[in-house]
Amino acid sequence: MDSITKSIPNSFPKVVFPLENKTYIIRNVNYPKEDLGRIVMNFNEDKCVLYLRKSYCGLHPNWLMREWSSRGRTVIDGEDAMYWLHKRVCPPGRQNIREVLKSHGLSSYNATVMSSHGKGICDWDDLWFEEIN
Repeated sequence: MDSITKSIPNSFPKVVFPLENKTYIIRNVNYPKEDLGRIVMNFNEDKCVLYLRKSYCGLHPNWLMREWSSRGRTVIDGEDAMYWLHKRVCPPGRQNIREVLKSHGLSSYNATVMSSHGKGICDWDDLWFEEIN
């Protein structure tokens, strides 16, 4: 598999991303210039990784991002990342899930695709995702 190396500015770690992934800046609707971190989504595997700041002093992330950062966790992957992402889209057991999937062009549930279509916007915070590649 080919991969490209991208340097993430503003104190984020240097990482290597496979080409089938997309990277988004995490932003706050009320503070659109704030760069709160990155989310890298793999649509084929329905997985994601969050890259958070070491400090959110003076910034406006959601409570979970601030909590992880305060505990020294700046890279969130696996179940924690997918838990966070799943809270940003409708649940797989929703009553009209077939219609929702169809509106996203999906035949099966895929939280990463659904989140990217909705720019990561959800009801419980003011965050959104801005695509950078």
